[in-house]
Amino acid sequence: AAAPPAKAWTNEDMMTVLNRLQAGIGAEGAVELASAAGLKKAIRGAAKQAGLGGGVSAMPEQAQDTLALVSMLFEVLTDDKRLDERARSQLARLIVPYVRVAVLDRRLFMQSHHPARRVLNLLVDALDTAGTDVKHKALRELCFNSIEQIVSGFNDDLSIFDPIEKALAVETEASRKRAELAEKRASEAHAARERREEARDQVADFLSEVLFGKRMPNVLLEFLVGPWQHHQNM
Repeated sequence: AAAPPAKAWTNEDMMTVLNRLQAGIGAEGAVELASAAGLKKAIRGAAKQAGLGGGVSAMPEQAQDTLALVSMLFEVLTDDKRLDERARSQLARLIVPYVRVAVLDRRLFMQSHHPARRVLNLLVDALDTAGTDVKHKALRELCFNSIEQIVSGFNDDLSIFDPIEKALAVETEASRKRAELAEKRASEAHAARERREEARDQVADFLSEVLFGKRMPNVLLEFLVGPWQHHQNM
């Protein structure tokens, strides 16, 4: 005989499962949650631990829609970004907390200025910009620390996102200015190197021209192609 269908979860049941799932997300990352299949499997496991049968199909219908929308949101935001494996895995840790955010406040999907949405946008853009470049190390580490703060600290209070957003915005701007300064210095160094090479070629050509066919003491020749040439290059 077919097993009876699992009892539908209440909202409280669903939040219990999400709380368990969020508490079990490791600091090393959660890339498996980035796929629909992986997320469903994780939900089934957390439900079993909570003594509940079924999985996603036992969730309230609106919650199932919310789960799908959050997965799509993360997929759209990260699809065309240059994110390394660690960045993608760390961002995937946020999927469960953001399901909780969406359950509490559907405006997450409708308002781009929603505090949690702004933080997510900042995190994705910052990790895309930072990559693994040393000059953006501070920004990258702040992103990972912010993710950890949300995963370990979000308890259905949306005010957690305000200070995180401010810190990310400040560091993103500071990182942008540092990158611009580094590029300017690199450009100036390249231009100076080109000027030195041009000067060296001009002096060498001049020496070759005036010394061609000349006979002179070695000490004078060594002086001309040594200290004198170096002085002229400068």
